[in-house]
Amino acid sequence: SHGLGALIREKQAAMDRAGRQRRDLMLIIQPGKGASYGDLVKILDEVLINQVHHYALADATPGEKARLLAKGIIF
Repeated sequence: SHGLGALIREKQAAMDRAGRQRRDLMLIIQPGKGASYGDLVKILDEVLINQVHHYALADATPGEKARLLAKGIIF
């Protein structure tokens, strides 16, 4: 399965393999201009379902936006 939940679980499994605490995972959420309130609610649902204890909302930097645009991802 693809999506944010799968990505979070993948990162948590990597932390398990490295002997790190899942609780230390930090998720930075950078919604784009086209993101709706509903999109943000879905993301926060995944945070809750996957028990991510540390997360923050932030704007993408110009460099991050340029890299996404270069990959064809509209931000």
